[in-house]
Amino acid sequence: MGYDSSIKINKSEVTIVDSLLLNIGFKKHDIKKTASFLGSYSKYIDDQCKYREGTFFKIVKVDKKYYVVGRNGAGCTDYDLQLHNETLEYLSKSLNRDFDTDNGTNKLFDIYDYTYGIRNGLAFSFGYLHNEFEELFYYISCVKPLSEQQKSLIDFFGGIPLLNQESFSMNIFTIYVVSILENYFKSTFINILKCISNVDLKRIESNTKIPKYASDMFNKGEIDLYQKITCGYSFQKLDNIILTYYNCFNIDLKQVFVLKTFMKKTRYDIFNEFFSIRHNNVHKLEYDTLTTKEFIRYISIIMKTLNDVYRYLCKYYKVNRAESLLFHTSYKKNLEFAENCKNMFAKKN
Repeated sequence: MGYDSSIKINKSEVTIVDSLLLNIGFKKHDIKKTASFLGSYSKYIDDQCKYREGTFFKIVKVDKKYYVVGRNGAGCTDYDLQLHNETLEYLSKSLNRDFDTDNGTNKLFDIYDYTYGIRNGLAFSFGYLHNEFEELFYYISCVKPLSEQQKSLIDFFGGIPLLNQESFSMNIFTIYVVSILENYFKSTFINILKCISNVDLKRIESNTKIPKYASDMFNKGEIDLYQKITCGYSFQKLDNIILTYYNCFNIDLKQVFVLKTFMKKTRYDIFNEFFSIRHNNVHKLEYDTLTTKEFIRYISIIMKTLNDVYRYLCKYYKVNRAESLLFHTSYKKNLEFAENCKNMFAKKN
């Protein structure tokens, strides 16, 4: 699903379209040309989270005919669509040619709601979590269960994970989940920076110990100001995340993490255990004897906590939620879902 457009062109106009797109600020991607794929371009404007993805155009050859085609995903903002519309109108006028969209010939995409700022910034980061956790559950279902021989060996060695693909896989998934968490809190931090006042931004910058490598990259134009500031903070431990949000934005995330869970531990404990497993795995080649059930128990709590983090941030900034909450938060339902998926794959194989 998404938004698609096209303009039929002549072979001689391929280079003209290339120049037209570059003239209005599109970036040409350095990818190999084929007989049917002649060029790929994108444009994104970094302005207070108005744009989620920008817009994308390609020059293609289909059945010996040439087209310039536009594309936006279903989750794009109306600013993204407006950029798509403006590009279509510009190309159509420059080439003196009709264009087609999902709405019909010479009909632009409908625009309903121009949203921007903190509301979008919080939603953009949270929205990516949906696909990331969906993929995680898919891969969990692909892990083969332990054989009876493996189970007997584990019992014989007192729980040592000898040739245990289940525990090994769950530890790899733990690394993946921690990467999801780091990226979520980091990207949310960057998006908030983009939307606060210049006074607050300068205050945070002046209070941040920015590494030399980040300053050098900024001076070379390789990263922007928001990324430079973010390099001064670590998102690899929960304590660092909580402290960073509090010191920079006066956001007290501890209120979300002190709550207890059905595992008789606080959310703070659960997250720290996950970060610790990841650290020991990556830096010491040590891994825990996690079972699939134990792992699902952990991530069910993690997803529920992330829902509450998103709620809390929206409430703090007094904006409406613009993204649906993660729905894989029930341990029993998640366990049943994983078992059903595993059985489905077993039947196919």
